Amino acid sequence: MFELLITLVERVGIIVTIAFILTRFRFFRKMFYQDQLNRQQNLTILVVNAFMDKVMKEEERNCIHFLQASYC
Repeated sequence: MFELLITLVERVGIIVTIAFILTRFRFFRKMFYQDQLNRQQNLTILVVNAFMDKVMKEEERNCIHFLQASYC
């Protein structure tokens, strides 16, 4: 149970860090305040989301290996 809490805190920390970094870029701040996005902005969001999905899945695989090792 404690391992799950540590994993939860790590993931929340990752999300908060990424959100903080993204809000420092003027490009992303402009997108947050617009009602509609243009084609370039849509493509940028798609690429960022694809990258984040890959990073989170890799992190999940590492976590699973860690948990398996701790229970063995």
